[in-house]
Amino acid sequence: YSVYRNGIIYALLPFIGVAYGLRFSTSINTEWLKKAIFVFYFIAIPIFGIQTALKFKAFENLRKVNLKTLNQSIHLDSGEPLFYYEKLRYLVQSRHFPEDAFTETKAQLDLIHPNYKEVQFLEAQYAFKKGEIKRAYTVAKSECQKRKFNLMVEAYPIFYAAHLDKDILRNELINLFR
Repeated sequence: YSVYRNGIIYALLPFIGVAYGLRFSTSINTEWLKKAIFVFYFIAIPIFGIQTALKFKAFENLRKVNLKTLNQSIHLDSGEPLFYYEKLRYLVQSRHFPEDAFTETKAQLDLIHPNYKEVQFLEAQYAFKKGEIKRAYTVAKSECQKRKFNLMVEAYPIFYAAHLDKDILRNELINLFR
Protein backbone atom coordinates (compact mmCIF):
# COMPACT_ATOMS: atom_id res chain seq x y z
CA TYR A 1 0.00 0.00 0.00
CA SER A 2 2.83 2.36 0.80
CA VAL A 3 4.42 1.71 -2.59
CA TYR A 4 1.10 2.33 -4.27
CA ARG A 5 0.49 5.66 -2.55
CA ASN A 6 3.96 7.08 -1.97
CA GLY A 7 6.41 5.33 -4.24
CA ILE A 8 9.22 2.90 -3.67
CA ILE A 9 11.32 4.81 -1.10
CA TYR A 10 8.75 4.82 1.71
CA ALA A 11 8.06 1.11 1.33
CA LEU A 12 11.73 0.18 1.44
CA LEU A 13 12.79 2.37 4.37
CA PRO A 14 11.96 -0.26 7.04
CA PHE A 15 13.89 -2.92 5.14
CA ILE A 16 16.86 -0.61 4.69
CA GLY A 17 16.81 0.02 8.45
CA VAL A 18 16.74 -3.73 9.21
CA ALA A 19 19.58 -4.41 6.76
CA TYR A 20 21.65 -1.57 8.22
CA GLY A 21 21.04 -2.83 11.77
CA LEU A 22 21.94 -6.42 10.87
CA ARG A 23 25.14 -5.31 9.19
CA PHE A 24 26.57 -4.22 12.55
CA SER A 25 25.05 -7.01 14.60
CA THR A 26 27.71 -9.48 15.73
CA SER A 27 25.85 -11.20 18.55
CA ILE A 28 23.83 -13.57 16.33
CA ASN A 29 24.57 -15.49 13.17
CA THR A 30 22.67 -13.51 10.58
CA GLU A 31 24.28 -14.71 7.38
CA TRP A 32 21.12 -16.44 6.14
CA LEU A 33 19.06 -13.36 7.01
CA LYS A 34 21.45 -11.11 5.09
CA LYS A 35 21.12 -13.39 2.05
CA ALA A 36 17.32 -13.38 2.35
CA ILE A 37 17.28 -9.58 2.48
CA PHE A 38 19.60 -9.43 -0.53
CA VAL A 39 17.30 -11.77 -2.49
CA PHE A 40 14.29 -9.72 -1.41
CA TYR A 41 15.94 -6.54 -2.65
CA PHE A 42 17.03 -8.27 -5.85
CA ILE A 43 13.40 -9.15 -6.59
CA ALA A 44 11.50 -6.31 -4.90
CA ILE A 45 13.39 -3.27 -6.18
CA PRO A 46 12.72 -3.97 -9.88
CA ILE A 47 9.08 -4.88 -9.21
CA PHE A 48 8.45 -1.83 -7.01
CA GLY A 49 10.41 0.35 -9.41
CA ILE A 50 8.32 -0.71 -12.40
CA GLN A 51 5.07 -0.26 -10.50
CA THR A 52 6.14 3.17 -9.29
CA ALA A 53 7.18 4.20 -12.80
CA LEU A 54 3.79 3.09 -14.16
CA LYS A 55 2.00 5.02 -11.44
CA PHE A 56 4.01 8.17 -12.14
CA LYS A 57 3.36 7.76 -15.89
CA ALA A 58 -0.37 7.49 -15.18
CA PHE A 59 -0.33 10.73 -13.18
CA GLU A 60 1.93 12.38 -15.76
CA ASN A 61 -0.81 11.81 -18.35
CA LEU A 62 -3.02 14.24 -16.41
CA ARG A 63 -0.85 17.15 -17.51
CA LYS A 64 -2.26 17.03 -21.05
CA VAL A 65 -5.85 16.03 -20.55
CA ASN A 66 -7.59 14.42 -23.48
CA LEU A 67 -9.60 11.25 -23.86
CA LYS A 68 -6.62 9.21 -25.06
CA THR A 69 -4.33 10.10 -22.13
CA LEU A 70 -7.15 9.64 -19.62
CA ASN A 71 -7.86 6.17 -20.98
CA GLN A 72 -4.11 5.39 -20.81
CA SER A 73 -4.04 6.48 -17.16
CA ILE A 74 -7.04 4.29 -16.37
CA HIS A 75 -5.36 1.39 -18.16
CA LEU A 76 -2.10 1.88 -16.23
CA ASP A 77 -3.78 2.26 -12.83
CA SER A 78 -7.41 1.17 -12.97
CA GLY A 79 -7.85 1.29 -9.20
CA GLU A 80 -7.30 5.04 -8.84
CA PRO A 81 -10.65 6.88 -8.70
CA LEU A 82 -9.08 10.24 -9.60
CA PHE A 83 -8.56 9.13 -13.20
CA TYR A 84 -12.23 8.24 -13.60
CA TYR A 85 -13.24 11.56 -12.03
CA GLU A 86 -10.97 13.50 -14.40
CA LYS A 87 -12.42 11.58 -17.33
CA LEU A 88 -15.95 12.50 -16.19
CA ARG A 89 -14.91 16.15 -15.91
CA TYR A 90 -13.43 16.03 -19.38
CA LEU A 91 -16.58 14.42 -20.79
CA VAL A 92 -18.82 17.06 -19.20
CA GLN A 93 -16.68 19.89 -20.61
CA SER A 94 -16.27 18.24 -24.01
CA ARG A 95 -18.93 18.36 -26.69
CA HIS A 96 -17.88 15.39 -28.84
CA PHE A 97 -17.97 12.02 -27.15
CA PRO A 98 -20.11 8.89 -27.30
CA GLU A 99 -23.44 9.27 -25.52
CA ASP A 100 -22.93 6.35 -23.15
CA ALA A 101 -19.30 7.21 -22.24
CA PHE A 102 -20.36 9.32 -19.26
CA THR A 103 -22.66 6.67 -17.77
CA GLU A 104 -20.11 3.88 -18.31
CA THR A 105 -17.31 5.86 -16.68
CA LYS A 106 -19.53 6.84 -13.75
CA ALA A 107 -20.55 3.19 -13.28
CA GLN A 108 -16.88 2.16 -13.20
CA LEU A 109 -16.08 4.89 -10.69
CA ASP A 110 -19.01 3.86 -8.49
CA LEU A 111 -17.64 0.30 -8.42
CA ILE A 112 -14.25 1.52 -7.24
CA HIS A 113 -15.31 4.35 -4.94
CA PRO A 114 -19.03 5.02 -4.39
CA ASN A 115 -19.90 8.69 -3.75
CA TYR A 116 -16.50 9.98 -4.87
CA LYS A 117 -16.09 13.73 -4.17
CA GLU A 118 -17.96 15.95 -6.61
CA VAL A 119 -19.26 13.30 -9.03
CA GLN A 120 -22.92 14.08 -8.31
CA PHE A 121 -22.35 17.69 -9.34
CA LEU A 122 -20.71 16.51 -12.56
CA GLU A 123 -23.75 14.33 -13.15
CA ALA A 124 -25.97 17.39 -12.62
CA GLN A 125 -23.89 19.39 -15.12
CA TYR A 126 -24.15 16.54 -17.60
CA ALA A 127 -27.94 16.40 -17.21
CA PHE A 128 -28.13 20.19 -17.59
CA LYS A 129 -26.14 20.05 -20.84
CA LYS A 130 -28.53 17.41 -22.13
CA GLY A 131 -31.46 19.72 -21.33
CA GLU A 132 -32.69 17.75 -18.30
CA ILE A 133 -32.90 20.74 -15.97
CA LYS A 134 -35.29 19.14 -13.47
CA ARG A 135 -33.00 16.10 -13.11
CA ALA A 136 -29.95 18.37 -12.73
CA TYR A 137 -31.71 20.30 -9.98
CA THR A 138 -32.80 17.10 -8.21
CA VAL A 139 -29.32 15.55 -8.28
CA ALA A 140 -27.65 18.75 -7.04
CA LYS A 141 -30.26 19.27 -4.33
CA SER A 142 -29.93 15.71 -3.01
CA GLU A 143 -26.15 16.10 -2.86
CA CYS A 144 -26.47 19.42 -1.01
CA GLN A 145 -28.64 17.80 1.63
CA LYS A 146 -25.72 15.49 2.43
CA ARG A 147 -23.42 18.50 3.00
CA LYS A 148 -25.31 21.01 5.04
CA PHE A 149 -24.08 24.59 5.51
CA ASN A 150 -21.59 24.52 2.65
CA LEU A 151 -22.11 27.76 0.73
CA MET A 152 -20.05 26.66 -2.28
CA VAL A 153 -22.14 23.52 -2.70
CA GLU A 154 -25.44 25.38 -2.25
CA ALA A 155 -24.76 27.39 -5.41
CA TYR A 156 -25.39 24.38 -7.64
CA PRO A 157 -29.10 23.84 -6.96
CA ILE A 158 -29.68 27.61 -6.98
CA PHE A 159 -28.18 27.81 -10.47
CA TYR A 160 -30.43 25.01 -11.76
CA ALA A 161 -33.46 26.43 -9.91
CA ALA A 162 -32.96 29.72 -11.75
CA HIS A 163 -33.53 27.83 -14.99
CA LEU A 164 -36.56 25.95 -13.67
CA ASP A 165 -39.04 28.15 -11.90
CA LYS A 166 -39.01 31.45 -10.01
CA ASP A 167 -40.88 29.95 -7.06
CA ILE A 168 -38.32 27.18 -6.65
CA LEU A 169 -35.52 29.73 -6.93
CA ARG A 170 -37.13 31.96 -4.28
CA ASN A 171 -37.54 28.97 -1.93
CA GLU A 172 -33.91 27.98 -2.45
CA LEU A 173 -32.66 31.50 -1.72
CA ILE A 174 -34.85 31.83 1.37
CA ASN A 175 -33.65 28.43 2.54
CA LEU A 176 -30.02 29.40 1.96
CA PHE A 177 -30.15 32.73 3.81
CA ARG A 178 -32.45 31.63 6.61
